[in-house]
Amino acid sequence: MKLYLRMWILILFISCNQSSVFIVKYIDYNIQDEGFLNHNVIQTIGISELRNDAEDKPSMQEKCLIRAENIAKERLVSVMIHTHQSIRSNVKSNAKTFNEDYPEKFSKGELIFWSLFFQPLLEKSKIVFQEIHQNSCKVVLRLQEEGLLKKIRNWKGD
Repeated sequence: MKLYLRMWILILFISCNQSSVFIVKYIDYNIQDEGFLNHNVIQTIGISELRNDAEDKPSMQEKCLIRAENIAKERLVSVMIHTHQSIRSNVKSNAKTFNEDYPEKFSKGELIFWSLFFQPLLEKSKIVFQEIHQNSCKVVLRLQEEGLLKKIRNWKGD
């Protein structure tokens, strides 16, 4: 009887797959992690200081969100460059930061060039979350497409 039960459990274990609904829900509600969330999704976060650079508070907040979005876009381009060029992290710890995962720093000129190179993909990115605090604002940018990792690695500038 025990052998029969063990075989049944083994067959059940081998034939079961992780639910795609669970995976999608996790990604859809994840607004804290950066980089590749899976092979189809890249997410980056931009945080900017709320500056007193406009006449009224709504304009200050709007400018802050624009700056935060631009920061998130630059980080997205950085992830894409690292992926396309196969630049790897040298850090061996489990608790990595964005800068440890994507160690190479790029100049503004390089980021502009690569933004143009990846423009068709970048146009598909979306803001999935934005938040304004007293002193800062945050924008979460996400690029989601089937086979995204492979597309970026093999991208020819289409």
